Amino acid sequence: MIVSGKRKAVFSLALAALAAMLIGFRPGAAAAQYSAPAQAPKPVATVSRAALLRPGELKDMSEGQPNAPVTIVEYAALSCGHCADFYLHTMPQLREKYIKTGKLYYILRELTVEPRGTAASMLTRCVPEDRFFSFVQLLFEKQEEWAFSPDGKTPMMRFAKMAGLDEKEFNACLTNQKLLDQFQRAGEQAMKDFNIRVTPTIFVNGQKYEGALTFREMSLIIDKALAEEKK
Repeated sequence: MIVSGKRKAVFSLALAALAAMLIGFRPGAAAAQYSAPAQAPKPVATVSRAALLRPGELKDMSEGQPNAPVTIVEYAALSCGHCADFYLHTMPQLREKYIKTGKLYYILRELTVEPRGTAASMLTRCVPEDRFFSFVQLLFEKQEEWAFSPDGKTPMMRFAKMAGLDEKEFNACLTNQKLLDQFQRAGEQAMKDFNIRVTPTIFVNGQKYEGALTFREMSLIIDKALAEEKK
């Protein structure tokens, strides 16, 4: 998904969040297939790791050990098809090979670039924290049902209930102006500081990559970073 340089508030009044979910917005299509590269893809830029990991208003949601030699920060949009492709096909393998073995620390930061994705992101911060990643998984798995269908509210409410929210909590979450403002400021800051242009954008120890990379591509990048950390 291409991220616009200009951002607009998606919800300004109490029920605007729910109304906006009914808009027929359709984000990027599924990611294209990649052939296995012979060497690690080259980063498009390098940013300060300290600046990248500086805490923001929104708590970073992460997997793995913070002291792992490699840190990945992914900027993703929940309504982005490319992001779903990466999360559903590449991340499970990264968990097994790198996160569970203590080599990789992963941080997911959600960009709110359109109404339905914004609503979904807000909900991830209202479900119990220990269900955050399972809820993200569910939203990506069922993306067609809530992000691309004429009625986005009904399936999204159903999934939120599965994650532990009742209808009252669901409505309260989507009308939480403070939470919306936090997401908007975080996204604007990320675009300003790190020039985020597409989703997903993935930083590996500060090196910036754009697009839904395959497990093979990510392995080459991570293995190179691990080797560099040993020097």
